[in-house]
Amino acid sequence: PGPVRHLSFTEILDTSLQVSWAEPEDKNGIITGYMMWWEVPSIKSSRVERSLSNSTVQYQLTGLTSTTAYMIQVAALTGAGQGAVTSSTISTGVPPELPGAPSNLVISNISPRTATLRFHPGSDGKTAISRWIVEGQVVKEDGKEEEWRVVYQKDNKPNADTLEIPSLTPYTQYRFRMQQVNIVGSSPMSAPSRQIQTLQAAPDTYPSNLSLVSATQTSLCFSWKPLPESEYNSSPETVGYRLRVWRTDGDGEDRTEDVKGGVRTTDTTIEGLSPWTHYQVQIQAFNSIGPGLWSQTVAARTTESAPSGSPANVNAEAVSSSRIMLTWSSLPEAQRNGVIIGYKVIIHHAQSTSHPTSVCLPVDHTEQHVYHVNRWEVAASSSSFNTFHPLLNVEKPPLIPCCASLVSYFHF
Repeated sequence: PGPVRHLSFTEILDTSLQVSWAEPEDKNGIITGYMMWWEVPSIKSSRVERSLSNSTVQYQLTGLTSTTAYMIQVAALTGAGQGAVTSSTISTGVPPELPGAPSNLVISNISPRTATLRFHPGSDGKTAISRWIVEGQVVKEDGKEEEWRVVYQKDNKPNADTLEIPSLTPYTQYRFRMQQVNIVGSSPMSAPSRQIQTLQAAPDTYPSNLSLVSATQTSLCFSWKPLPESEYNSSPETVGYRLRVWRTDGDGEDRTEDVKGGVRTTDTTIEGLSPWTHYQVQIQAFNSIGPGLWSQTVAARTTESAPSGSPANVNAEAVSSSRIMLTWSSLPEAQRNGVIIGYKVIIHHAQSTSHPTSVCLPVDHTEQHVYHVNRWEVAASSSSFNTFHPLLNVEKPPLIPCCASLVSYFHF
């Protein structure tokens, strides 16, 4: 084969360096491997030989002598034998040292979650800088300082003098310091930067543990765990909570209500709801910048209430001289306000000052019932508790007693 191409050297240190090359332009067959040699030209006994696979196009030389010139040779192999040798000479470096600390830290371009850090690099210790480490310290409003922690690392950028620090917390006071790293180790820490404050942002999350506390016929009471202070993302005075409520059946419009009491409030009651109705509820936090995410949905139901309507189509018909047939229609679903478990029929004797008689019927009497009456004219009406259906008069057949009847739904 022809000679290998692009023989080059990188990561040159005092006792090691990396050799790279590309396969020959003229292969003249299938490349089966490579041969490499290196030596100090003036010392014949220093020659070293390595046989490498055909997939290897770079090799790390170690155990070299610092500040020494080496001749390095590479040749490709095929089934027909060794190709032309490519040679080059390179000198190892001086022994590396620990790098110096960066200085002159300047913070700019501050946003809610990022900031730009500019700095003057310290000495590289006679070798390449392999990593930059940035630490941050949170300073509370009362002046209390938290522990320093690593907030950002950047690798393989040896000549950097500017870094973009991500993943900061909004509306938080920070100081930064940094160090640089080479093959020997880490530099001392730089002096801290000036204290800065990231900008405000809408809350990142919502109050946790939203749950139903109690329910009445027209209200639902909910509780939750307030946001921790670290999630406010703004001044506490601007943080609040908002609930969204809607009927599960889709009727009506969504309602949103801002909770009174501020960021430490843990419960509220939603009024003006419909009895015996399923609702879906969510909560979110908001501040002066905007709202956060809505929470997971919580299902709830108001309690039963008295029916809000009267039985319809009430009709009384004389069956015999001692009985009447009383019929009515079921109450519409929207007016039931609970599970109908029975009916109440009030029988009033016409032309009599005696008190009415009432009869309670189980729920299976949904359409008709026969009543035995005495000797008065018969009339029938229905009611739902205090609201009465208009009186229904029944013509008196021969010898039929008379009475008045009222029907209502009831819950136990």
